[in-house]
Amino acid sequence: MNKYIVVIRWNRPFDDEIKGLQPAERKRVAQLAQEGTVTGGYTRSDNQGGFLLFEADGEQRVRDEVETLPLYPYMDVEILQYEALQLPPALT
Repeated sequence: MNKYIVVIRWNRPFDDEIKGLQPAERKRVAQLAQEGTVTGGYTRSDNQGGFLLFEADGEQRVRDEVETLPLYPYMDVEILQYEALQLPPALT
């Protein structure tokens, strides 16, 4: 499995319509997490978007899953493959 970060930016102002879809968005992200596809997620504190971490067999699979999100029509999405850094243990 490959690791991906999905960078999300709203393509319109963050408004009541987007806020109203957030419960459905959280539910869908939770389903993807239960399936093991989404491994983490973060929202920007300025409400301009967020980030989702995925594990999938390819970028197209990630794109297909992102397109199932209720807020997808309001998103500009960038999908980046990444590898975790191997950091040395902290010195004590």
